[in-house]
Amino acid sequence: MKVFGLSVTTLISLFLVFLFLDHNRTAKLRIEYSIESDGLSQVFFNYHGGFEERYSKLNPIAKTEGSAVIEFEIPKGIDRTIRFDPVNLKTDVQIHSLFLKRSYSWSEIPISESSIGNVHNATIVGNESGGFLVESDNEDPMLFVNLPDYSGNKVEFYAVGLGLWMVLSLTFCFLVIVFLKVFRAKIPSFYGEISSEGRDLEDFLSRALRGKSAFIFAGLLLVSLFANGVGIHWGLPAYRPWAPDEILTSKVLEALDQKFSGGWSFRYPPGYFYAVGFLHGMARMIDDPTWLDWEYSRYLETYHYLTRGLTLLCGVGCTAVFYLMLRQLFSKQTSTLVTFLSIWIVPFSYFAKIGNLDVPYLFWFLAAYFFYVRYWLKGGNAFCHLAYTFFSVVAVATKDQSAALFFLPTLLIFGDAIRRHVSCAGHGWGSLWRSLECWTVALVFLLTFLVLFNLPFNWAGFQEHIALILGDASQDYRIYEGSLRGHLTMFGTSLVTALYSVGPISFVLFLASFFIRSKRKQLWFYVLPIVSYYLIFISVIGYNYLRFFLPISIVMLLLSGFVWEKLFRKHLGVRTWILILLAAVPGVYINSAISTSMILDNRYLIEQELDERFSKDQEIGIFFAVNQQIRKIAVKAKFELMTGSQMLHGDSSYDAYVVNLSHWRRGYSEEDLYQKMEEKGYAVEKHYPQKFDWVLPKFLPIHTNLTKISPEMILFYPKEQE
Repeated sequence: MKVFGLSVTTLISLFLVFLFLDHNRTAKLRIEYSIESDGLSQVFFNYHGGFEERYSKLNPIAKTEGSAVIEFEIPKGIDRTIRFDPVNLKTDVQIHSLFLKRSYSWSEIPISESSIGNVHNATIVGNESGGFLVESDNEDPMLFVNLPDYSGNKVEFYAVGLGLWMVLSLTFCFLVIVFLKVFRAKIPSFYGEISSEGRDLEDFLSRALRGKSAFIFAGLLLVSLFANGVGIHWGLPAYRPWAPDEILTSKVLEALDQKFSGGWSFRYPPGYFYAVGFLHGMARMIDDPTWLDWEYSRYLETYHYLTRGLTLLCGVGCTAVFYLMLRQLFSKQTSTLVTFLSIWIVPFSYFAKIGNLDVPYLFWFLAAYFFYVRYWLKGGNAFCHLAYTFFSVVAVATKDQSAALFFLPTLLIFGDAIRRHVSCAGHGWGSLWRSLECWTVALVFLLTFLVLFNLPFNWAGFQEHIALILGDASQDYRIYEGSLRGHLTMFGTSLVTALYSVGPISFVLFLASFFIRSKRKQLWFYVLPIVSYYLIFISVIGYNYLRFFLPISIVMLLLSGFVWEKLFRKHLGVRTWILILLAAVPGVYINSAISTSMILDNRYLIEQELDERFSKDQEIGIFFAVNQQIRKIAVKAKFELMTGSQMLHGDSSYDAYVVNLSHWRRGYSEEDLYQKMEEKGYAVEKHYPQKFDWVLPKFLPIHTNLTKISPEMILFYPKEQE
């Protein structure tokens, strides 16, 4: 009865605390307005706030005439100045009132000259109702609203935080007491097994990094650091760098402002955001950049380098963990060679220098895979089981797709733990509920998952994230049909992609490893993660990007080590050295070409040309993907980002046009472009071919964003300037 009462009290306390924190964390702003329109324009608001631009498009209003109300949440840490952009405004908008909601009540924001500002050709006029009127012609006005302070009572907030920690501490102590009482007879032996494995692991690491091995290990890390670090400045400085899907500073700072709570959600899990957010938070503490302008500041370059630097560190960590994993299976020579080859996996050195999540989650996968391999080498071990569980959850919290890597291996390990428990003397299936290893693994999984996904404070955000990844998020990217023919085609192109990723020699040796006999070889256990990955992830989403093959390539290289080990046991003749050279050259060449293309990107050349040719009062029309355009900071002239329809059907003229032909060909005819430019009086000034043709032959059916490095571009000048 006491246990029941304590449990109910704990749950009620947690519910009340979470309820209070949820309402104290965010505020809501409500705008009541009306417009007059001829029915041709569509009005909707965007808002910006904080010391870096946060862009949030509100839903367009249902009708473009009459009254309407807009409500949206404002993160607690946001700057008190909010900017509104009524887009496509070609009429008058009358703002009747602004209301701010803190906790449970709405309060009206006084509208006065001190609280509202305006720019461009918009005029604010007071009216009898106490609101204001925005008068504009064809310019988009921007309204600045100074919000009152709604940071909340700090003493009250800290008191609630202290109470929360007290409740959590009591709950944890209660669970520990119950745990000790139930498993008190098994804890000594379990603890002894854990301690023994800890000592064995320490001995293994000391042997693997002793003497010459330490210098080899350090050399491999330096090679990895160099190969991955070259070109890390690609696209910087810029508000939005050129790498697709890179984590933007604005998203990290937005997560920090929301404390990853109160409904925070993103297309990726929060795991990597914690680490990047810590670095960004430290940078903010050192120098708070409150003076940032809306478009761009060089200060953001520091944030981008912090994000990419952390990815680079993860890349070097992948090399370290992979080498140590190989030393469990192979000799020093084999481990060194295979680790060296892993540094030059085609997509590895590219993704290890930009702010994507592929290399960070690969690092945590390798950490889990290290203990997965060690588990089978030890014939089943509780310590390895626990460590595998912990690192696999961290990998999933870094990027969702890694869950597919662990699905089948986790079932296999957990099933083996149950088998070992049942096979012990005196144990039967009825005693499974007293298996200390299984309960401890479940507890480690649960606690790690709850903490990394911040479920107690962000349940709504977690639900939104799950709905996104299980919904139609990947349908727009699907390449292959769900039919049998589609799956066979995808499997064939996947083999080609894997061959390109690891190189032809390593790919052949991977296949040959199935026919090599070894005492330490448990092939099906080792290959199971990539089988699980392909079946549960790639075959389900229906597309096979090159970056998806990072974990697949790593496992393939590990299995190829069994063949290399066989070769190294014999005399190292000329044939073996030629084979080593042929295995290393493709990866080294391709990754060197990738880094060279990044350093000599065509956009650098065209930026230099435009900056020397045009002044700040001139304007250039450009056709690029939004996150791949030439940098505004690098050119004095103004840019106008255009759509394909505007290029082909618009009558506007600019001092020059720059077109990304690689992007243009996706939806428009190149002949139509030349014809339109000819009609408007423009001629081709310079043509910049794509450098990536050195790296990826066009006949290979490989899908990758690497082709967006140094895109093919063309520059048009007016004919009279020739």
